[in-house]
Amino acid sequence: MLVWTRVRIPPAPLNKKLDKQIGNLFKRQLYLKVLIEDLKYPISRIELEYSVSFGWKKKRADIVIFYL
Repeated sequence: MLVWTRVRIPPAPLNKKLDKQIGNLFKRQLYLKVLIEDLKYPISRIELEYSVSFGWKKKRADIVIFYL
């Protein structure tokens, strides 16, 4: 005879930094989906994590769309 019991297992606490990175990754993927599917930007003109120069400073951009 089987006896079923309910055991509640609390979720493991996530690292706040990891949680933020997952959120940012999801937002980036959602934004890419809008750019490609809704706004019809060609994938060949989109770069991810691209290095951008501002004078002598270099910054990293998550998404760059090149204008031809």
